[in-house]
Amino acid sequence: MWKLPALVKLSGGPQDLSSRLAALAADKDFWWIGTEGDGLIRIPKSGNAPQVWTESDGLLMPAISAPCRQGDRLTINSTRGTNEFGALPLR
Repeated sequence: MWKLPALVKLSGGPQDLSSRLAALAADKDFWWIGTEGDGLIRIPKSGNAPQVWTESDGLLMPAISAPCRQGDRLTINSTRGTNEFGALPLR
């Protein structure tokens, strides 16, 4: 697994993300990165600022192993402890 030693600029300032990368997916507009404990990261291919979703944002699981864009939602899977599945609306 890769480490994610990057600074992601958020509205509140830089946030150090130190979890390992667990999954990478892409659609026509974004790169989606699942981490082993820092939630889900969306990086716009346009060069705009990335967005990070964590449990404090309402994400039900901090470890994301399989992001997959399906229409107007992103399905996600987590294998930390138990096998969990969820969906994030993208509208």
